[in-house]
Parts: sequence; C-alpha cells; structure tokens
Amino acid sequence: MYLARVVGRVWATRKNENYSGVPLFIVEKIDEDFRSLGSREVAIDSVGVGEGEVVWCEGGKEAAFALPSRYGPSDASIVAKVDHLDVALKPPADRPVEIVGERGIPIGEVRKGSEA
Repeated sequence: MYLARVVGRVWATRKNENYSGVPLFIVEKIDEDFRSLGSREVAIDSVGVGEGEVVWCEGGKEAAFALPSRYGPSDASIVAKVDHLDVALKPPADRPVEIVGERGIPIGEVRKGSEA
C-alpha cells in the first residue's frame, strides 16, 4: 500500500468486461511530505475520488479485489481518500502541511512532529 495523488483520468470506450462502470485514474506515488516520487500508474477507483486528491492505494494482485467482480487484471486500486495524516518526522516542524484537493480546495493537514 502507498500514498498517491490523483493526477489524471483515463477515458476508455472499450475495456475488459471486469472494468464496466469502474473509473480509471492516473496516480502518482508521493512521500509523507506529499512530494512526488516520480512513479505514475493507472489505478481503478473504488471509493469515488477526483483529480488532485491524496489517496491510499493497494498494489499487486490484491488490487483486483476492489473491482465489483473481485477479479480482473489490475496492478493498482484506490482504496481510500486521505483526509488527514499524523506523521512523526524528524526534526519536528512548528507548522502543519496542508493537503489540497480538487480545484485547490484544502481538505486537511499533516501535523509534522506529532506522535503517531
């Protein structure tokens, strides 16, 4: 499992029958400071997210469990929309880091230095 930011959407008029009605998004892996790790992949959306949102993804064969049929070719699935994180980092900072969602609307914050 890993943190990611939704950076785009995939539109497909023809796709595997297991993906019928399932939105596909492009996600970019990020670290706990919301910095890009440079890796992008297509993920199925099982929770209803939008572009720019921070999400929790599942990789590997378990990613297909988020499909309605629980079967199909999938390397990644979005399994949670992240509203808030508490991350203990060193050295602690004195101000929170804001999480910005779709259209630049703040959706939460990470308080650096707080105990997890």
